[in-house]
Amino acid sequence: MRYSRTLLVTGATGSIGSEVVRLALADGWRVIAMARNDSRLHELRELLGLPYGLELLQGDVAAERHRARRQVHAIVHCAAVKHVWAGEADPVRAAEINIRGTERMASEASRVGVPMVHVSTDKAVQPVNCYGASKMMAERVALNHGATVLRLCNVLDSSGSVLPMAEHQAQQLGEVLLTDERMRRRFITAEDAARLALQLTNGEQAGRVCIPTLEHIQEERIKHRLQAIADRHGVPVRVIGARPGERLSEPMMWPGEDVAQLDLQSVEAMA
Repeated sequence: MRYSRTLLVTGATGSIGSEVVRLALADGWRVIAMARNDSRLHELRELLGLPYGLELLQGDVAAERHRARRQVHAIVHCAAVKHVWAGEADPVRAAEINIRGTERMASEASRVGVPMVHVSTDKAVQPVNCYGASKMMAERVALNHGATVLRLCNVLDSSGSVLPMAEHQAQQLGEVLLTDERMRRRFITAEDAARLALQLTNGEQAGRVCIPTLEHIQEERIKHRLQAIADRHGVPVRVIGARPGERLSEPMMWPGEDVAQLDLQSVEAMA
């Protein structure tokens, strides 16, 4: 089979990255899946059924400037330190991967003239922790190189996120831990996030920040979701207080910021 388009996906073994890989292959892309962990790359290929159009590339975006082994037509940059606690524990590493890694990928995309989509987070808006600050700087680096920034909220069922952890706690600890009853978050599925990222590889929003339409990612109290998990398992919810770097809600935009809002329903209809 001959492929007319090749997509490079960094952080390809993560929740969003692996979905981007899966959907891109289904859409007829040749995909270069890049990640640091060779075992997880192997698992990704096995889980996808050993697809012919998938090429694995082990590497660290912060370690060196990468030049693809074949012509690349677009880049979706998902590689990042992705958790608040990790940024607080090692701010230098968070900056190395999130800022320098993004600069290296974005500058290479600019050099060869291909569109890049940088996957970001609502924690980059008015950041209150090291992780958010590193992602804020990564957004600005990406925009300076003409890339598109896709700013997302919490990804449902992503590795280490609140809902899978609550399921684990209910089964293993006999209780569900809640940091603060007032905590509110927006949620999006990994598949929807991946569809948005692939849509943006056309380069039409280059140099802009994009978010999902806010009516499709309404803020909700985490307490309600965690209580439902606890009730299903017949265990209590215990309030433990906010962790370092957490805040009660996450804004999607800076005051007065000009962002493009992407309609999830229209993306799904196109898929």
